[in-house]
Amino acid sequence: CLTSFLLKTMEKAVDNYIRMTVLERVPLHPQQHAYRAGRSTETALHELTSILRKTLEEKETAVCAFLDIAGAFDNTSHEAIRVALEERGLDGTTIRWACNLLSTRSVETE
Repeated sequence: CLTSFLLKTMEKAVDNYIRMTVLERVPLHPQQHAYRAGRSTETALHELTSILRKTLEEKETAVCAFLDIAGAFDNTSHEAIRVALEERGLDGTTIRWACNLLSTRSVETE
């Protein structure tokens, strides 16, 4: 229980640091919906359907590909995550903390 509390507390601190510091220096792409206030899967789908509707109204052709990668985060290499954090400009301490968390985490089922 204490570990869960500590992880949630650390998660909030890191989230705040990323939002208030890192994203100010290296902003997200304007069309990204994940990790953005006021945006979600629903807003991404709304934007997509709006584009499709406009395309159809203009009698143009549209092709869509949908991809849902089950366990995408769990299957991403820790090295790729570390490199991405470095490219976003996170400091070394935060990167080491994230890498340590990823390398030592485990999942238990009952």
